Amino acid sequence: MSSLVLSSLRHYWRTHLGVLAGAMLTSAVLTGALLVGDSVDHSLRTFAMMRLGDIEHVTSTRNQFFDQALAAELNQELDAHATSMLHLRGMAINQGAERIQVNQVEVLGVDSDFWQFAEGVGLDLAPNEAALNVKLATALQVEVGDEISLRVAKPSLMSRDAPLSWSSDERSKRRRYTVRKIVADTELGRFSLAPSQIGPYNAFIDRAFLQEQVEL
Repeated sequence: MSSLVLSSLRHYWRTHLGVLAGAMLTSAVLTGALLVGDSVDHSLRTFAMMRLGDIEHVTSTRNQFFDQALAAELNQELDAHATSMLHLRGMAINQGAERIQVNQVEVLGVDSDFWQFAEGVGLDLAPNEAALNVKLATALQVEVGDEISLRVAKPSLMSRDAPLSWSSDERSKRRRYTVRKIVADTELGRFSLAPSQIGPYNAFIDRAFLQEQVEL
């Protein structure tokens, strides 16, 4: 039997070598696919953690609003930490030596307890202060202490996708803010409810002040 095997190897060595090379290539491809799959899973998990931090449950009412007291009621009823947020769309402007404008900015009105969902962040924004995520601060070319303008779309029955006349005071509100903090991605700077790997332009301001500005 061994002589037959050796004879086969001598006469068909090219065929056996091709089979061996094919098996090695297949093993390499499968191993690479498994490694890439693990890497993709890790990346998606990392992006999800940056978007949501320690947040476990979210209730989004889209263009409808609820009383901020609901958060306090949930805290009491569920014995869990809850906070309210006012999420609007707007644009950010840096009126520096060279005017820079960023559209499609997510304007997030938050209370100080929102930052409890981000590890190691304690932030209490004054009415004239804003915290920008890294992506927005980079686009505007601003640092802590600089001033920016935020023009926020007032909520209405009109769809968000409908054209907005940003020059109309009836549809938007503009105000200047001092940049209090540049929020890192790991500090909920990438906060978003959209399952996307593309980071948003986030501007965080005081919720009560934002409500007053848009007359809610």
